[in-house]
Amino acid sequence: MTEYRGREIPWLPVVRFHKEVVTRAEEGFFSLNGRDDQAQRWTSLPNFDPADLSDPWQIDAIGFTPCVLIDAIVDCVRPSPAR
Repeated sequence: MTEYRGREIPWLPVVRFHKEVVTRAEEGFFSLNGRDDQAQRWTSLPNFDPADLSDPWQIDAIGFTPCVLIDAIVDCVRPSPAR
């Protein structure tokens, strides 16, 4: 990890990052509504019991409820069409 001292800290990127976090918090980005069963940002994982929280997980997408989350993930990772 880079060690910064005094004025060597890259303040502009630090402030921009902080501003983005604050803006997203104001928009409710870090809040999840447990009553929204068609959420794009979370889903319950039925019968999911990981042996270790620090290892990668393999989860079968078929069991996801709702599928709106899977669609949102696919839309994020799918390459955009060429223009």
